[in-house]
Amino acid sequence: MGPPFWRWILIILRVLLGVSCTQSSCHGNFLPGGFYFAAGRNMVENHWLSGYVFETLTVSLPVQCFRKCRSNCRCISFNYLTTVNQPDNCELNEENKYLKPDALQPKEGSQYYDLVIDYNVVVGVNWIKINTSPVCFGARGNSYGVFTIPKAGHVTTFKLAYHSGYVSCGPGAQYQSNWGCTWLPTPSNLAVFITDDKKQRILPTDNALFLNVDWCKENRFYYSVPGFTADSPELRFNNFSSPLAVSKGEEFQIWYTEDLYDCSEGDNDGQTCADMYELYL
Repeated sequence: MGPPFWRWILIILRVLLGVSCTQSSCHGNFLPGGFYFAAGRNMVENHWLSGYVFETLTVSLPVQCFRKCRSNCRCISFNYLTTVNQPDNCELNEENKYLKPDALQPKEGSQYYDLVIDYNVVVGVNWIKINTSPVCFGARGNSYGVFTIPKAGHVTTFKLAYHSGYVSCGPGAQYQSNWGCTWLPTPSNLAVFITDDKKQRILPTDNALFLNVDWCKENRFYYSVPGFTADSPELRFNNFSSPLAVSKGEEFQIWYTEDLYDCSEGDNDGQTCADMYELYL
């Protein structure tokens, strides 16, 4: 059996981007379509894409590695080794974590960057941005975020695109992340739920990969989604088992799980702001 349909779309998109992405069409730190470099944007800390490096270079800053990748239309992501002036500390990749999710591997001192993001928007899938300004949620004190549905229909799933801030499940910067709790044995654990207006979880679905804990009454509030980590630039939930019927103006909430269940939130901190998208049929 060949690759699934969506993977073919990504491969075709990569070819199309390769035709249009030339040095003459790229200026400064920006790419056509709004792709640009900023430290930490579209980056996974202490990870690299293994097995798809086609060129290595020596640079002083990650933005220089970005420019090298941008100017080579074979490149769609890069690994930057954080030791300044280390030989061959810029690795250009011909694949990325979306096309080759299993290739994204932990590597201390390496930063993985995506050059091209948000394939779903580009190829015309019906992702609808819900918010007009970022939706923010905190890590304690019932500081959930709220969004409302702009039009009636049937939704396959939701996703969040990181905008700013962090949430933390413990004191200190080492516990800060976009979507999760990094002190756990597996730091990719996510800790963001989507609920209805009665605080009932709708995402992730019950068949998610939950990590059960024994120190709270509700023990299913850390989980993982293949291809995403606590610091991914976006968090896309798995699809509903059947499309969710939604009404215009219907309210949903974004919760940090320890805050939702009033459990172990005393040392939590921070607030993550994100853009919210829904995928219509």
